[in-house]
Amino acid sequence: MAIDASTRLVIAVGDPQPGNRNDTIVYRTSGIDQKLAGRPVMADGGYRGNPEVISPYRKNRDGSPLPAWKQ
Repeated sequence: MAIDASTRLVIAVGDPQPGNRNDTIVYRTSGIDQKLAGRPVMADGGYRGNPEVISPYRKNRDGSPLPAWKQ
């Protein structure tokens, strides 16, 4: 399900998928990627590695803080 950040209204819903599927796979196989084509999409860390969405940066392995531009 995709929600507009400004209005908080649902703007797209993908086809149902099994709960044990990886988020990135579901994004592509449910059809929601096509419904959101051309829109900026922000997602949680489960979508890392998917170039079609903006996801948060991981914390540094050494424990150092993220630079301001990554926060």
